[in-house]
Amino acid sequence: KRLNIGHILASSTLAIANDVSSGNFELLDTVDKFSSLLSPYLVYKPNFPEYLPQLIHISEKRNIHTFKLHDDGNDLPYNNDSYLPFYEWADAHGAVILFHTFGKVHLVPIMDIAGRFKNLTCLLAHAGIVDETLYVDAVKRFENIQLELANSWAWFGLIERLVKKVGAERILFGSDMPFLSPEQQLGRIVM
Repeated sequence: KRLNIGHILASSTLAIANDVSSGNFELLDTVDKFSSLLSPYLVYKPNFPEYLPQLIHISEKRNIHTFKLHDDGNDLPYNNDSYLPFYEWADAHGAVILFHTFGKVHLVPIMDIAGRFKNLTCLLAHAGIVDETLYVDAVKRFENIQLELANSWAWFGLIERLVKKVGAERILFGSDMPFLSPEQQLGRIVM
């Protein structure tokens, strides 16, 4: 509130670290306590396919269509077949997915997904951290891809270059709290 951040979409690090059910429920409890400030990114991990029906049930019951995917702990590319049931459901519901990215290793599979599932909105976290031109190419090739700026490597001029090449309307602010300071993340944009 001190920084005039009006609303936060948050995911669970516990869920990202492979305790998906506990992490997502803990997040939902926190969202319920601070609903005017928080909304959830529910986490899906393809190495726990038995959790998908529960995730879908929670999403439909609570009208949540924002998700986070992170390959920590599963080491599967985002276009691995084990993700497909989730993508099919998410595409049918016009979901937004925030993908953890680190350049080409993640972007190539995500571009495959964006091309196959056109009703998904794919947010590329940490845009430009490496392989900057590939992030730009992804946005130019796919209307359902947007960039997200949470990034500890603040390369000089990165934000200006991204805005010039893809337009500010295709770029979202992200802080990566609590790992990064929101002051630093805002400062990268403001200054």
